[in-house]
Amino acid sequence: MPYATANDLIERYGEAEVTRLSDRAEPPAGVFDQAVVEAAIGDASHTIDGYLSARYALPLATVPPLVVVLACQMARYRLHQQTGAAELPEAVQADYRDAVRQLDAIGAGRMRLDVAGAEPPASGGGLKVVSSPRVFGAAGLRGWVP
Repeated sequence: MPYATANDLIERYGEAEVTRLSDRAEPPAGVFDQAVVEAAIGDASHTIDGYLSARYALPLATVPPLVVVLACQMARYRLHQQTGAAELPEAVQADYRDAVRQLDAIGAGRMRLDVAGAEPPASGGGLKVVSSPRVFGAAGLRGWVP
């Protein structure tokens, strides 16, 4: 399930930038490519799922605004990477690093999303071992001589 839309990217970064980043024509034709944008959003959403699955049941019942922002930051980074530019803008790299830090904090439980639905049960700590009383102990062997 994608956590953002092409319109979310356009609202956040502007139509000109998203069109420039999605245009794969040689030479560039200045045409917005919906499929390229959706692929970048899909990649970002899969990455986000990897972090969220540690704490939340997927798919999320509702998508919190923070997750939309993180998906946009990650999709923009991926679109910049795909342009083949020698160097990514520092602001794009900083946004991506910030998104990964926040997702890491969510996955580790240091940040919590406001979403409906239960978190998956924590692993470990649920095992209980029950056994019968000791057969051969000091009390049971009292008086026994080999």
